Amino acid sequence: MALTKVPNNLITVDAIDGTLIANNAINSEHYTDGSIDTAHIAADQITSALIADDQIDSEHYAAGSIDTAHIAADQITSALIADDQIDSEHIIDGSIDTAHFATGAINAAAMGGNSVATAAIQNNAVRTDHISAGHITLAKMAANSIDSDQYVDGSIDAAHLAAAQTNITSLGTLTTLTVDDITINSSTISDAADLTIDAGGDIYIDADGGDIVFKDGGTDFGEFSSASNHLNIKSSISDADIKFKGNDGGSTVTALTLDMSDAGTAIFNHDVKLASSGKIGIGISPAEMLDIQSASGDARIRLDAPSGSDTEVKFYNAGSVQYTIGHDDATDNFVIGGANVDTPYLTLDKSANVNITGTIKENDIPTRSRAIAMAMVFG
Repeated sequence: MALTKVPNNLITVDAIDGTLIANNAINSEHYTDGSIDTAHIAADQITSALIADDQIDSEHYAAGSIDTAHIAADQITSALIADDQIDSEHIIDGSIDTAHFATGAINAAAMGGNSVATAAIQNNAVRTDHISAGHITLAKMAANSIDSDQYVDGSIDAAHLAAAQTNITSLGTLTTLTVDDITINSSTISDAADLTIDAGGDIYIDADGGDIVFKDGGTDFGEFSSASNHLNIKSSISDADIKFKGNDGGSTVTALTLDMSDAGTAIFNHDVKLASSGKIGIGISPAEMLDIQSASGDARIRLDAPSGSDTEVKFYNAGSVQYTIGHDDATDNFVIGGANVDTPYLTLDKSANVNITGTIKENDIPTRSRAIAMAMVFG
């Protein structure tokens, strides 16, 4: 039987079905250009062996018809992908690694907002030439993520620092640093309001110059200093006193005033007490409990009471008063008495008259003194 070629015009519509076509009977020359569409091909019938090289491009595929099952491993190269054809919805999560990117192929336009996380970046992979100017912000940096190794020397100035930086370390030299309302500038720490220094341990002030100076509005008013290993406390303002104050039951009291307008006269607000072994020396190192020595002129002790009050010196033994000497304001007499001058044993008035309360024993007075004593008593 002679083989005859059947032209297209002799074949009716839908005349060829799958049972009529022999295996391997049809090749590309039998098809009219553009005559095959998806309705003609049974499901899962096109394999890689049936497709000639470079025969299929994007216009032959129905939208969304190709998934990962249709593509053999390592078959998609950059030459096969048209520009701007692949976005995130086409890529399985975690399927792209460094082997899939050509050098320099990742640019800003290719990355969606918030699309790169820390897990996707290799350590030490980001350099200055990868980062656009002004694009490192506070929100993009993890806590404690940057230390001194990451900064180029001299790259940080005041414009880069927010008003309050809680974790600044190893920055080199800052011209001015403001933390909240505290400013550190040159050798000055300043605050417009109160400033608290609070340490969990001790606070040390170390001044190699030896002076710690206190100022108010720029004016010196006090000073602590060291001289020959001695601690000096100084009131810097002329004639300004030094006052020691405390809290007595909720009330402020001035315990001691050093009067600098009077060469430092000490004025105590209340009692002055020494230990039982203590001694007082005026003009002399004391040998007794009270020693007074005048460098020139008389040595005097003054006792002065207001009008209507007595002036007394009392002598005690074992806590009980034994004798008193003093001035009795009521009689204007000098008195040697008992518990006070109001119980006189002997009085001396300003006319030199002596009055003795009690008995003068004759045998206790020498012979020559008896006449004198009698004359004193009886006139």
